[in-house]
This record gives sequence, C-alpha cells and structure tokens, in this order.
Amino acid sequence: MQRFFFHLRDHVHSIIDPDGVELPDLSAARQKTLGAARDVLSADIKTGLLDLRFRIDVEDEDGQIVHSLPFAQAFAVIQDDNDGRSVAAFRR
Repeated sequence: MQRFFFHLRDHVHSIIDPDGVELPDLSAARQKTLGAARDVLSADIKTGLLDLRFRIDVEDEDGQIVHSLPFAQAFAVIQDDNDGRSVAAFRR
C-alpha cells in the first residue's frame, strides 16, 4: 500500500490533505480523485454555482505530484447543438 495526499487548489488557495490515504496504486488514487472532484461538483451544482477553477493535485509520500485533475475534466456536458443534435462539450 502507498500513501497518497489529495490537495484541493485553485490559482490562489490550497486546502492541504495532511493525513493522506493508503491505496494500492496510482490507478486507485486516480479513481479516488475523480470521485472526490465529482462529489464537490455535485454539492456545488445544488447551490446553482459550478466553480471550475479548482483542481485536485495528488502527491505521493515523497511529496511529488503524481496526478492532477482540473475539475473541468471530471465530467462531460451533453447539450444540443444548433441543429438539434446532441454533442459532448467536454470529455473525460
């Protein structure tokens, strides 16, 4: 097991994870990051405000950033284009 730290950041602020989480590998850390970003976004959208300036940086035990997920990459937006066809605006 490895310990990963999940830091929430924008261009100004950081919320640092002091404890981290033990996970089997980087793939598991990536999945946890995606779930965490979607949890934050789903709570935000209930208030009517979707703030995409944030990202989650994942650090390993040596303090190296091993993964970074901007919130805008945590979901897909599907809407109709001008011709009535559904198109994905963002892909993850």
